[in-house]
Amino acid sequence: PPKNPAETEHANGIDTDGSPHCKGMLWRGWDSHEFGLEMQKPWAVLLLDGKKTIETRAYACPNALMGKKIYILMSQQGKEGKSSLGNVIPLSTNNEAVEIAGWCVFENQVKYTEKNTFQQDYEKHLVEVDSAYGWSGKTTSIYGWVVREVHRMSVEEKASLRHAILTRRLRSLFQIDTEGVSNMSIHRVSDKKKRKTISKQSDGKKRKKETLLKILHSSRSSKMRFS
Repeated sequence: PPKNPAETEHANGIDTDGSPHCKGMLWRGWDSHEFGLEMQKPWAVLLLDGKKTIETRAYACPNALMGKKIYILMSQQGKEGKSSLGNVIPLSTNNEAVEIAGWCVFENQVKYTEKNTFQQDYEKHLVEVDSAYGWSGKTTSIYGWVVREVHRMSVEEKASLRHAILTRRLRSLFQIDTEGVSNMSIHRVSDKKKRKTISKQSDGKKRKKETLLKILHSSRSSKMRFS
């Protein structure tokens, strides 16, 4: 039988590996990549300040991400419960839409199945019961991702990820890629050097041709004077 919320999700058939932007709980990629969690302001700030110690979601966190560093992708405050980001985001051109503000580690998760128990943990998750993130008449369960550790990133740490590419993998969970970006940068530099080399070679041939023409012109002029 399922032992935790994530396994329950999979047992209930919520496994959508067919889409690159909606991976299932048992997707192998959870073990082999870095990930970030989109959080709108002010929730991201509250979590990184240590005031919000449970992050609530309508879905379970993949087991493979428990105990693992997850970056906090802080986006601008928008419509509650709706992502304001696209499915693929190059940070170098979307630095105003989202910022990697820090990271956190979730140690476990709980599943609220009753409104009262959800309300009892208000001081931990800070979600008003009647808000869009709270308990509506149609709510049957809410997941609480329990925070173990948080870290606000320095300017230098953020700079190391400024060219990363974010790819949505499950709702607000994004895969973070930096290796491919580095390779692309290397190729761009290499191509630039190649273009410079070709340009220099072209300029050299042009100067050589101009020099030969000057010599030829000078030689003809001399012949005309002595003829």
